[in-house]
Amino acid sequence: MTDDNWDQRIKFTGAADRYPHEVIGALIVAAGAHPAQTDWLTTAIRRWAATWIEPLLEGPATAKQQVGQLRRVVKASETLRENVEKLSDDARACMWRAAKAEDALDGVRGVEALLARLLSAVTSVEAIAERAAEDATPRPGPQAKAIRIEARRGAVSELGPMFLALTGKRPTVRTSQAMGHPVYGPWYDFTVTALEPLFGPNEAKAGLIHTLRKVARGMKDEPDAWHVHYLPDNSPE
Repeated sequence: MTDDNWDQRIKFTGAADRYPHEVIGALIVAAGAHPAQTDWLTTAIRRWAATWIEPLLEGPATAKQQVGQLRRVVKASETLRENVEKLSDDARACMWRAAKAEDALDGVRGVEALLARLLSAVTSVEAIAERAAEDATPRPGPQAKAIRIEARRGAVSELGPMFLALTGKRPTVRTSQAMGHPVYGPWYDFTVTALEPLFGPNEAKAGLIHTLRKVARGMKDEPDAWHVHYLPDNSPE
């Protein structure tokens, strides 16, 4: 994805609004990174946020828009199919002549065969759009919660490579005590700070230690498998 495409996606999802300068600063501090890395991290975290906000975290409003678009495709397909089926003989002959003039027959012989191909394509589009609209319709209750849990886990798995690129250190989870409370280290602090603008403080921490440890093991055992597309090409200074 080009920088221009990333800029459009970030603007569309409102990712930049979720990560103002004060949050970026908090992420730098949490990771123990140098302030000179702020610009790189700003680009990386906003791209990452756009990746997760758009499909999963915009909530019912975005899902409703998607379903509306797909339903309009279904309706348009139905209308087109009905109009084709109602064509008069003269209109069918006109379509045949136009197809020949446009060199669009592609081996089709006869106007009925041409219309049959068109109707088949329209029917397929209609069925696909109908299925897609059903799949995109928000499901309340446990399913919606499960989707957010999986989104959060996936987001954490992509924060691992970002932390590594930012700090030069592979993510690890360590446990110590401070003021009677457990302390899990910079990667934990960095991840919580990154997740809170998307999920809120409570959900950001729910089950996080287990996910962090799983990602840490994966990045240790298979370091070459952990590549993500959103990191800026230039390495942080």
